[in-house]
Amino acid sequence: MKRLDFLVVKEVAPMWGSSFFLFSVLISAGQFLFELTNLISQGAPFASVVQLALYILPGILAKSFPMGMLLATLLAFGRLSGDSEIVALRAGGVSLGRIMLPVAGFGLLVSLMTFGFNEVVVPWASTGAIKVRAGIEGSLQKARQQSASQPFYQDDRLVGFINAENVDLRTQTLSGVTVVYLGDDGQPASVLQAGKLRYTDLKDWEIIGQARVYDLKSRGDVLLEEGAWPRGREKPAVSLDDIISRTLRDLDVYNMGQMRERIARMRADPSHDKAQLANLEFGYWNKIAIPLGALVFGLLGAPLGIRRHRAGAATGFALSVVIIFGYFMLTNVLAVMSKGGIVPPWAASFVPVVVGVASAAYLIRRRNVQ
Repeated sequence: MKRLDFLVVKEVAPMWGSSFFLFSVLISAGQFLFELTNLISQGAPFASVVQLALYILPGILAKSFPMGMLLATLLAFGRLSGDSEIVALRAGGVSLGRIMLPVAGFGLLVSLMTFGFNEVVVPWASTGAIKVRAGIEGSLQKARQQSASQPFYQDDRLVGFINAENVDLRTQTLSGVTVVYLGDDGQPASVLQAGKLRYTDLKDWEIIGQARVYDLKSRGDVLLEEGAWPRGREKPAVSLDDIISRTLRDLDVYNMGQMRERIARMRADPSHDKAQLANLEFGYWNKIAIPLGALVFGLLGAPLGIRRHRAGAATGFALSVVIIFGYFMLTNVLAVMSKGGIVPPWAASFVPVVVGVASAAYLIRRRNVQ
C-alpha cells in the first residue's frame, strides 16, 4: 500500500467506526427504543427484552455500515482539505481520481463485509427476534392473532386449501386449522378440522390433539386421535415458511438462497400475489444493492467533504442525513413502482446505486478541474 493510500485509509477507517456506531444508536432510538421500554413497563421479563434487543442489533448494524461511509468520508476529507493536505497532493501532481482510489477500495471492502454479515448473521438474528418477541407477547397474554390461508397443489392441480386462525412461529404450530380438500370436479369433497397442526423438523405436518374429518358427500364424519391423518388424504404439500411468507413483511429473515427458493415457489403458485412477488424480488436484489451503498456513499462523501472543508462535524452530519434521506426516498419510490409493475424489481434496487455512482463521478470530475 502506497503512502497516499495509507494516508486516506488511516483517516477514513476510524471515522467510519464512530460514524456507523452513531447511526446505529440513532436508528435504535428512533425505531426500537420505545418498543423495548414499553415492553419493560408492561412487565415483560427483563432478560427477554435484552435478548430481543441483541437479536435486533445485527439488522441495524447492516444498515448502519453503508451509512457510516458517507459521514466518515465527509469528515475525513473535510479534515484533509482543512489542513491543506489535499492541496499539497494536488500540487504534487496527484489527481483527485487517484486520491479517490483508496476510498473506493475501502468502500468496496465495507460492501463485501456488509453483504456477508447480511447473509449469515442478520437472517439468524431476525428469526430469533421474531421468536423472542412472540414469547414476550405470550407471557404478557397479548399475543397477536396472525391468520393465514394457503392453497396447495398436486401435479400443478389445485387440490385444497389450508386455513389457520393463528400462526405461532415460536412453536411452529397452526391453531384453529381447517383443511379443505377438493374433489376431481373442483368442489369441496372433505374438510379436516384440527385444534392445532405442528410443522415438524422432518418437514411434515402432524395433528396435535384430536381432530375431525367431514365427508361432504356422504355427510359422515370421523374422529381422529392425535397423530392420525385422514385415510386417503395427502398431507398439504406446503411448508410453514410457504404459509408465513404470504404475511411476513420482514425480509431480513431470509438470505439470498432462501429468497431465491421462495420466489421460485411463489412463481409456481398460479394464485400468487403479483405485488407480493415483486416485493420479494425487490428484497432479493436489495441484498446486493444495499451493501453497495457503502461504495456509493464513500465516493459521494469524499468530494463533498472537500467542498465543505470549512464546515464543522455538525454540518457534515446534517449533509449526510440529507443525502441518505434522498437516497432511500428514491429507493422507496422505486419500490412502490415495482409493486405496481411499472419498474422491474431489479431496476428498482439498482437505479439508486447507478444514480449515486454517476453523481459521485460528476462531483469528482468537477472537483478535479477546479
